[in-house]
This record gives sequence, C-alpha cells and structure tokens, in this order.
Amino acid sequence: MSTFVEARSNADGTVTQSLSSQPQFRRSDKGLVPVDPAVRGSADRVTPAAAEGALRPIRFGATPSRVAELALDAGPVTLSAPGLKIGAPVVEADGAVVYKDVAVDTGLSYRV
Repeated sequence: MSTFVEARSNADGTVTQSLSSQPQFRRSDKGLVPVDPAVRGSADRVTPAAAEGALRPIRFGATPSRVAELALDAGPVTLSAPGLKIGAPVVEADGAVVYKDVAVDTGLSYRV
C-alpha cells in the first residue's frame, strides 16, 4: 500500500505532515492544489468534457483521432480510436463520461 505525504512549513518554523492512503493534493502551476476527479462538461467542441482537477488531468474529445487526452509530466498522451464512430460524449449525473453507439452494440465509458 502506498502512503502519500504532504508537508507544510508553519509560520513558527515547525513542519506539519499529513499522511493518507490516496493522494489528496497535486502539484500545479499554483503550487499544491486539492485533487478533484470530477468530470465537468463544457461548450468547447474540441474538449467537451474534462477532469482538470484529477491527479492526472484527463480531457475528452469528440473525434476518433482524439477520444481522450491524459496530461502527464513529460507531455500529453492522446488516445484515439480510428475505427469507431466518436462524437461528443455525455457526462452523466454520476460523473461518468459515455460515448454511445461507437460501434454496433458498443459504447465507451470512463468512470472515476
């Protein structure tokens, strides 16, 4: 089992550490920010849904050449599916991202 540690310097010079079994924070250009894996829809046609606050941000596309993009430290990784019929995904009430009818009797889904 992995343990994640977050250390904070206090004004009095002491250090406070928090231990958890799952990451609670991630590094961003703004420093440490809380992990938020919630997927949110947008009006953007290139990226109609995204979980920007996830431990590794993921963006969902609307074309076979860009089904999903994972933001990794060394650069993004784009997942494609040239043989499937990919359109804008639906973000369901539970946060799942669903691409319906991508092939005969087939759908794709992403769930946290």
